[in-house]
Amino acid sequence: MVISRLMMEKALDKLDGETKLKLLDGFAKQRKYRLYFIAPVLFAYFLSLKFFAEQSMLIILIAGILFVGYFVARNIVNLRKIKAMAVPESYLRSFKIAIVINCLALVGYAIYAYTLFHSANQYDNQWAAYNYANKGVADMRGQNYQAGINDFTQAIQIDSTQDASYYVNRGTCFYYSGKMKEAKTDWTKAASMGNITGENYLKLIKE
Repeated sequence: MVISRLMMEKALDKLDGETKLKLLDGFAKQRKYRLYFIAPVLFAYFLSLKFFAEQSMLIILIAGILFVGYFVARNIVNLRKIKAMAVPESYLRSFKIAIVINCLALVGYAIYAYTLFHSANQYDNQWAAYNYANKGVADMRGQNYQAGINDFTQAIQIDSTQDASYYVNRGTCFYYSGKMKEAKTDWTKAASMGNITGENYLKLIKE
């Protein structure tokens, strides 16, 4: 965006005084109206971060989408206005190139925002799964095996990485509940993920 701004300033320097005044006058009101959008959005953004901190990544994503939409709409309006002013072709060409550069910058921002949001969401899922797994371990130690099965199932469904220990522990709950087939399935899954405990526990099940 800095590069595009420098390009536009350089192109502006090549215009005669009358054309410069026409451009400045044509966009004077637009710069004022721009604040009517940006100021409330920024206010809402910081206010949301303060009162809904746990949803910070979602707030950042929504704010990003709003600003991208605003940027696209603004550039479409600006391009039409500049064409209507009949400015030199060299300036119009520089303006179009600047738009392309800004669009590339926005694409980069969108990719970064998505990666950040996805990473945070994945971390939240892993933490939620970990909490379910801890509850499942407590249930298993208290011989409340059905509750343990439910908790480890929740952990497996939430965590996309599917920690092998979840399968080992759920298999153990199945085993002590008399559900040998299910226990074997879980321990086989854990063994396929390289878990030694799962391999050893499979020996408990007689064919």
